[in-house]
Amino acid sequence: MTCSGNCKPKPLSTHIMTKFAATQANPHHLSVGAILTDSAGLFALMDEMKDGSLGMMTGTVEDGESLEDCLHRELQEETGATCKITGFAGVTQVTINDHRGAWQKSVVWFFCTITDDPRGSFEWVANPSAIESIDVGRWPIGLL
Repeated sequence: MTCSGNCKPKPLSTHIMTKFAATQANPHHLSVGAILTDSAGLFALMDEMKDGSLGMMTGTVEDGESLEDCLHRELQEETGATCKITGFAGVTQVTINDHRGAWQKSVVWFFCTITDDPRGSFEWVANPSAIESIDVGRWPIGLL
């Protein structure tokens, strides 16, 4: 297709959502995740697991919702915090086998800077991989 000057590329969220769309043959769960930092470059971790382990914020994309809107909504719901998305970090994928059968879960990760944290919801660390209680399966170790 030739562009006559007023063509725009698809937004990143549209491209990713099309690529990871679910089908009956391949059920898929799409989530977003935030690699949150503060102005000093510390990483924000949260106690999000029932077993008390730490992790990075993730949330499920709802029908009709953009990835960016989902990230802001989930962060607000889970912590009361707000952030500025500073970049795209990557996508992690895993196959899960449970009572529903086998299905795919993809998490689209964004780099974000916290702009307001009224609840003080996070544990701030310089090196997340040094925390023993972190649930490594739930955060993008290869993206940091």
